[in-house]
Amino acid sequence: MKPEKFKSLRQELQAAFRILLSNCYTDFKEVDIANAKGQVFTINMFYGEEYINEEGRPLREHDTNIIRPIIHFQALGSWANETFNINNFYDTDDQILGEFIELAERKELNILIDIFKSARTYALPKDVGQHEVNTYFFASLESNVCGGNLFQQDLLEESIAVIALNENNDIINVDCTQNER
Repeated sequence: MKPEKFKSLRQELQAAFRILLSNCYTDFKEVDIANAKGQVFTINMFYGEEYINEEGRPLREHDTNIIRPIIHFQALGSWANETFNINNFYDTDDQILGEFIELAERKELNILIDIFKSARTYALPKDVGQHEVNTYFFASLESNVCGGNLFQQDLLEESIAVIALNENNDIINVDCTQNER
């Protein structure tokens, strides 16, 4: 994928997620992480190409993996967790995961379908003698804290969910990734 296409997709996703965040029960504000304090959520964009040889083994040295943040946001009120409370951190993550699952159930995340589909059409794999190239494009929802001490910053971070296109059903799935607890 050419960098200009990647950046264009990032802008499209950013605009879509701004709309989606306004459709949540929780009030969110977009934040600059350099100035934020408390619990902050990040939507990241992932694009990759996995090169496979004729034996079906990956050619890892040629793989492409690009991960970039799309948007940083924070809940208003006590869910901003500016006191870095450990229990509140994970409880808030659970609640936010629930909101994204509900967005998927209400099919509001389907505004992402065309963006996710078009991303795969922009793939420009290199020719390294591979048998096939698998491409992927998805978003993730992450949580961490800004401010506090180093111990709090290391402890209070979690991958919450993967947001991806289910091509079989032409819908967007939200899959929980909270397995690090």
